[in-house]
Amino acid sequence: MGRFPRLRFSVADLDPIHAVYLSHAHCDHLDPYTLLRLWQQLPSPPALILPVSLSFLIPTLQAHLDEPEIMVLPEHHAVSFRGLDLLGFYDVGFDANNEEDVMILVVTHGAERVLIEADARLSLELPRFREYVSMLLRGPGIDSAVYLTTENELTGTLEGRGCQSVEDREILQGIAFDEMLDAVHQLYVPSDEPMDLWQGDRVLRLIHGQGLTAPHELDPRWQQILFPVRIADRVRAERATAAENGLRHRIDALTVGCVHTVVNGEVTQREPAPWLTLLDEEAKRRFAVSLPFFPPLGCAPLRADVRDRDVQRERI
Repeated sequence: MGRFPRLRFSVADLDPIHAVYLSHAHCDHLDPYTLLRLWQQLPSPPALILPVSLSFLIPTLQAHLDEPEIMVLPEHHAVSFRGLDLLGFYDVGFDANNEEDVMILVVTHGAERVLIEADARLSLELPRFREYVSMLLRGPGIDSAVYLTTENELTGTLEGRGCQSVEDREILQGIAFDEMLDAVHQLYVPSDEPMDLWQGDRVLRLIHGQGLTAPHELDPRWQQILFPVRIADRVRAERATAAENGLRHRIDALTVGCVHTVVNGEVTQREPAPWLTLLDEEAKRRFAVSLPFFPPLGCAPLRADVRDRDVQRERI
């Protein structure tokens, strides 16, 4: 898979960056090549903030980033950094999954607070945990709160590579939408609690996507068969369900490539980031059910041979 939209960014125009936070070690959230660029090209390298679950990476990061300043964020222990209060915690559910080591980060600056969910899925169906998250977003002194979430655009995307007919695609799109709608209904269970997070008119649920696609070196028609459910679809579904249930919070989409101004839980301005160049338009990634393009699935069995790591390092 590759990144969509493809982008270029100027490291010099990003200066200064005070810190980089790594929520977990999946490579769509921890890109080693970007880290190398930042540490090699910035006049003053940023601090690196790690959840305690990534402590095992410290020797590797120290070796390749030339002894960076590293702050390890413990669980449920607030720390200060350059005028911000940082709090990290985990949500370990009853069913094991590969996202349990994702540290949710809560950043507070005065009366403003941002909760960054990353790839975690907060267990809001658990009453006491829901009360805790509600307290974070609507606690005393908080005038504006953002719940930043990564919603998985890949619902149906990987399966979409294997469709062999238009009928298969139509069925897949229906299943993917049903799964998305079911997830939305589970998220917005009505609550009469006046301090519930979804009853806060200054709480903004801001949604962004995974941003993954097939490599652009392949046939460009791949961009029309991989995305049966989009972030815009998710936002519309959440807004409709929230309205039906009488919920008061706001719901919006993160616009790729833009700096967002949020006031009182509402996006008041979006401005293109001057240091970022987008190479793809969102409109070019539109799911086309009837497209007569059915490529073979581009994968192979896992290789059992022992790799020559010296050759790999040379290539990297």
